[in-house]
Amino acid sequence: MCGIVGFFGQGNRGLLENLTEQLRHRGPDGQGLFVDHRLRIYLGHRRLAIRDIEGGAQPMFGEDERYVLTYNGEIYNDQNLRSELQDLGHHFATRSDTEVVLRSLIHWGHDALVRFDGQFALCFVDRTEGTVILARDRFGEKPIYWAKVSEGVVFASESSVLAQHPSIHAALDQENCTRFLIMGYLPPPFSILKGIRQLLPGHYLHFSLRERLEVSERRFALPWEQPESQVLNRGKSIEIDTIDRAVASRSVSDVPLGILLSGGVDSSLIAASAMRNGSNPQTYTLGFEDSSYDESAFAKGVAEKLRLANKQHKLTHLDDLSILRTLETLDEPLGDPSYLPTYETYALAKKSSRVLLTGDGGDELFFGYEPFRALNLARKMRRVIPKVVSDVLAETVSHLPRGDSYMNKLEVTERYFDGLHYKDAMQVLVWMSTLRVNEWPRFFTGSPCPETVFSFARGLDSALPDDQIVRQLFLSAYLPGSILSKSDRASMAHSVESRSVFLHPEVVSHAVSLTSKDEIRRGMSKQSLRRVATAVGLKNVATRKKHGFALPLAEILRKSNLDAPQLKVESVRQDRLDQEWSRMRQGRPARVQFLWSALALSRCRSYQLVTA
Repeated sequence: MCGIVGFFGQGNRGLLENLTEQLRHRGPDGQGLFVDHRLRIYLGHRRLAIRDIEGGAQPMFGEDERYVLTYNGEIYNDQNLRSELQDLGHHFATRSDTEVVLRSLIHWGHDALVRFDGQFALCFVDRTEGTVILARDRFGEKPIYWAKVSEGVVFASESSVLAQHPSIHAALDQENCTRFLIMGYLPPPFSILKGIRQLLPGHYLHFSLRERLEVSERRFALPWEQPESQVLNRGKSIEIDTIDRAVASRSVSDVPLGILLSGGVDSSLIAASAMRNGSNPQTYTLGFEDSSYDESAFAKGVAEKLRLANKQHKLTHLDDLSILRTLETLDEPLGDPSYLPTYETYALAKKSSRVLLTGDGGDELFFGYEPFRALNLARKMRRVIPKVVSDVLAETVSHLPRGDSYMNKLEVTERYFDGLHYKDAMQVLVWMSTLRVNEWPRFFTGSPCPETVFSFARGLDSALPDDQIVRQLFLSAYLPGSILSKSDRASMAHSVESRSVFLHPEVVSHAVSLTSKDEIRRGMSKQSLRRVATAVGLKNVATRKKHGFALPLAEILRKSNLDAPQLKVESVRQDRLDQEWSRMRQGRPARVQFLWSALALSRCRSYQLVTA
């Protein structure tokens, strides 16, 4: 993994050095710069050395520096592509996947992007033709932010770095700040900074250095569409051999590799498969004192059964300073409170592993989330419960006293009735919001409405069945905006690389051929993966109910001495936010997701940059 930055037009080498240095946490092992004053090209790279440590320095050049690449990521099918390119007459000077990416782009141009199995954000320049390609992998595992300026384009792995270019007049995007506070994350292409966008997953920018105002954004892949060339088998029955191949492909490394082990079906299958592949990786688990949140005993049991070493750490106390320091490692805000334990897990792992395998993507692909299970019931309930009744029920439940336990039933019930009379993707987005829809006017001016806040969901294929539409929503918005963003930020804060096993093309191909009826039986999701777990001797894992990676947020905030965040967001009713913060401190745990999102927004680097 690495950090990349670049600009075309106004600037100088000193500016490039400064911006590149600010990405040191993403790449502590080396820095590379490329400057072409004539064409006004400035490219920077910070390297985290994982593969071909001696030979993978960047920016990397081809054909007497006609071609230049700065690249952040890992390509897992690089050996197959290398062999194909060698047959086509290409010669390689290194063992790195970077050179495979470079030569693929030289030979196939942007058509090479669909051939890559991996995670990447890259910039490829043909100096002779005067063309530039910026690209992001199909799932959005690696971030890339960009902005169009008067003389060209500026890009970076982090928006707070990009915003320091003198051509960028950084200011808060008020609409996106509101969107974030309601959603708890920002899906691509949104950013909290005005004029700055995330490149959409599976898309690339193409522009000419001779005509710098002409920038086109084009799609090369969708996350649920896998190229036939990368799929070995297809069908409705996933086997352990498929998981084995996925784990093996993502285990290639010249530095120590480990596994994040929760004790759930996804991470347990990865650990079992690694052992079957002849590996003996270290596993890492974070636990909590609150038993309703703690999974560490299950993880320990899996590790013992597989005879794998398991390092555990109990998160017993988070003081105010550590909370704020952790949130300040976020470039853009993330309202998922599990960022804290995720950050701590990577801190635990970095001492002995620089590459970590994760189960990210398993829930999105195999219908693992609670909303998938609620869809069928909601369809039936809408027929018999009028909207006015569901609104009254939601309001009634909201006033009932509740505890802080994981997946509190009253909280779930309130959310359920609040979103009951919306449909498909909109219903799920309402369910997952930090506030109930009828509370939005209380905390925001201007009466935001779901159709505006969730406008990005309009592009989903409405002709599909409900469960398929919602899976597309999770894959295109929630996975890159929240789950993968969390893994990227937490791992990069500790200069550790994370790799998502379930985003292997063959696993994805199997998953997208399934429906929720295939995967959800008797209230238990991910039936395909549970059958594999049973087959490899992990029956206890296969029969456990899903348990998300969460923490007792209400208790943590209540015990803190943190003041209510003071937001410079025009739509926010600050007095109402202050009141709700006081209520929370007095033992009323409602709306803690909203309060946490507000705190995360106020502390992230991009917000601090423009409001300090």
